[in-house]
Amino acid sequence: MQIGIVGLPNAGKSTIFNALSQGNARVEKFPFTTIEPNIAKVAVPDERLSKLKDFLGIGEGIPAEIEFMDIAGLIEGASKGEGMGNQFLSQIQTVDLILHVVRGFSNPDIPHRKGDLDIKGDIDIVETELILRDLDILQNAVNKLKAKENLPTKKLLEKIIEQLQQGIPLREIHLKTEEQQVLSGYGLLTSKPVVYVINMGEDKKEADFACSPELVQRNIPVLFLCGKIEEELSHFSESEREEFKEIMGLQKSGLQKLIKVCYDMLNLITFYTIARNKLHAWSLKNGATVIQAAEKIHSDMAKGFIKAEVINFDHMVGFNSYAEAKEKGRVRIAGKEYLVKDGDILYIHFRT
Repeated sequence: MQIGIVGLPNAGKSTIFNALSQGNARVEKFPFTTIEPNIAKVAVPDERLSKLKDFLGIGEGIPAEIEFMDIAGLIEGASKGEGMGNQFLSQIQTVDLILHVVRGFSNPDIPHRKGDLDIKGDIDIVETELILRDLDILQNAVNKLKAKENLPTKKLLEKIIEQLQQGIPLREIHLKTEEQQVLSGYGLLTSKPVVYVINMGEDKKEADFACSPELVQRNIPVLFLCGKIEEELSHFSESEREEFKEIMGLQKSGLQKLIKVCYDMLNLITFYTIARNKLHAWSLKNGATVIQAAEKIHSDMAKGFIKAEVINFDHMVGFNSYAEAKEKGRVRIAGKEYLVKDGDILYIHFRT
């Protein structure tokens, strides 16, 4: 699963990417400096992992990961090739979720397109460019559908075009399952789930933005954080970050909340495996089978699958060891049709 970080130039996308990845994405003051996207795998915050590791006395805990892509800034006219528009829009086409960073800070040294903050205008520019790109894709597709047997598809595309022309993104259009399946082959940008991140200045508070009708009315998750502070915190040690959160009275950092919201928006769950004194957390689409979970670990496990031993985290912590849980009958045997639950600990038996 990949999350694309998008927004207008100078919104702070690379700053937030650096904070997420604890990396060194180049942060510039002008458009088009991030032409090739930066990509990083980011650990998913997981309190259960550390609790389970300590409980079982296991040496190493490896968190689940999700991938973030820092895509260069879009500008007005990107759908028509302005700037590096076509290249950037093609990169968005490959992601599973869009993390839309919106500028919420003032800095005279970093130019803004209007000279001052414009939350609604900034959001509208990016959304409009995505809609225009989808219109272009669908109109080209309709022009190629001439045969009578393609008539149902043509009618569907024309219906979607009409809605897009009214400024309605695909994610807000109610579609039947079979219609969704037809449209899935076109790589439409406005079908992707979106999370807004308001990148606040150090002098701003959430209350300065939270009641903005342009945010409330869109029915899209909105997170507020200061990218600059989060980037500085990312270079602290774990103990220093915890101390900072305690001083500030925070249960979670802005980045931890951001990753969790993205994880939930992608409809992901976490399962665990234990091998060679390592506890490993894995992400998995909710509703996936144990075979699909095995595939995440190694293709040989899925091909040679025999059975899985399963116990959930909530049941596991009630015992002194895995052996005791198994002895007391809390470890169940699951076949290939078993649907993995969030928090499941799996021990997979397979033929090599």
